[in-house]
Amino acid sequence: MRAPRVMFAVVPRRCAFWGAFAALLGSACFVEPPSVGVVADSTDAICADVEQPDDGPACPAICNGGCSERECQILCRPDQPCHGELACPQELACDVDCEGAGVCEGAVFTCPGDYACSLSCAGPSACGMTELECGFSECAIECGPDDTACTGTHVRCSHGACTAECVPGALPWLDGCEQACECSEC
Repeated sequence: MRAPRVMFAVVPRRCAFWGAFAALLGSACFVEPPSVGVVADSTDAICADVEQPDDGPACPAICNGGCSERECQILCRPDQPCHGELACPQELACDVDCEGAGVCEGAVFTCPGDYACSLSCAGPSACGMTELECGFSECAIECGPDDTACTGTHVRCSHGACTAECVPGALPWLDGCEQACECSEC
């Protein structure tokens, strides 16, 4: 059995309100940052280390690109597009790769609750109007080389690091940056 995960956030302006709620969830707010060798100002947060999945069950069928290093690979291609709602397995990190024109258009991807998750979009409107629902770990999106690869795409950030890397003009929306421990938009 895995030890419970604790995420420390240094966000004094919200701690007064969220402190009791955070305590119930097993996380905490601090007026002073915990001693982890990082100096943070009043608007910074300290991200917890990314949790690695245990060696677990066999690779689920949704991982059509296989499972490598405890990460589910979901490949979306013109001959195998990904539309509708797709949930990454909860027991693995998840990497969704949308390569081709419109192959993930309108899809809603739900990340695992405790593990890293990424979405890569390459091709005209590859991830147009797509949503990526992040879990509590780090969450990332990569858009390009076409500047329409992520048109209308929304990344719903959670408490982990939330990052986007894009070619000029490809601008996904990162919703919830204020609650993420780190947020980096294009």
